[in-house]
Amino acid sequence: MALITQHVLETALADALHSSDLLCGLSLQPSHPETRTGCTRLNGGIGPPADQPDLPYITAIAKECLRWRSVVPLAVPHIATQEDEYKGYRIPAGSVVIANTWAYSRDTRYYPDPETFQPERFLLESGELNPDVLDPAEMAFGYGRRICPGRHFAEASLFTIIASVLHTFDISAPLNKDGNPVKLDVKITNGVVSYPEPFACTIQPRSATAEALIRANASA
Repeated sequence: MALITQHVLETALADALHSSDLLCGLSLQPSHPETRTGCTRLNGGIGPPADQPDLPYITAIAKECLRWRSVVPLAVPHIATQEDEYKGYRIPAGSVVIANTWAYSRDTRYYPDPETFQPERFLLESGELNPDVLDPAEMAFGYGRRICPGRHFAEASLFTIIASVLHTFDISAPLNKDGNPVKLDVKITNGVVSYPEPFACTIQPRSATAEALIRANASA
C-alpha cells in the first residue's frame, strides 16, 4: 500500500507540472513554426524511450518549456533548521527561504536573451544536446530533499507528449477575415502554478496517415 501511495503522489505532483508546461509548449507552436521544421526525424514515427537520444531537438523543446515559463515561479518555502551563512548573508534559524525559480531561469549568464523561446540554446552546432548549458530541470522541480518526487516521470511524459503532438498535428495561428495568420499574444497567469490563459489556434492532422493514427487511438 505504501508503494501504491508513493506512486499516486508522484503522479499527482508531476501531472500538475508537466500539464502546465505542455500548455505553454502548445501555446508557442502557432507563433514558432520553426519548431516543426526542427523535428523532421519525427516523420518516421515515435519509437520506444530508447530513441530519445536520437531526438535532441524534442528534448531541447521540453527543456525550453521548463525554462521559458516555469510552472512554479517561486519554489515551495523552506525553513532553515539552524543558523547559516550564504555568501555573506546571515540566515537565522527559523527563517523562511523561498527560491526564486523565475529569476534563475532569466539569468543571462546561463540563458542569453531569456525572454525569447529558443530551444536551440540547448543544442550544439552539430544538433546534439549541449551538456554545458544549465538544465532548467535542476530548478523547475524544487530543491534539496523536498524536490518533486515525480520529476523524472514528468520529464518523460513531457517529452513523449511533445513528440507525439508534433508527429501527428500541425498547430498554427487562426486566420483573420483577410486570410492572414493572427498574431497571438498568449498571456500567462500568475499564481502558485502558472499556465497560459485560453488562446485560439488551429489544430489539424499533419497527413492522412497521421489522421488515421489519431482516429485509431481515439477509438481504442
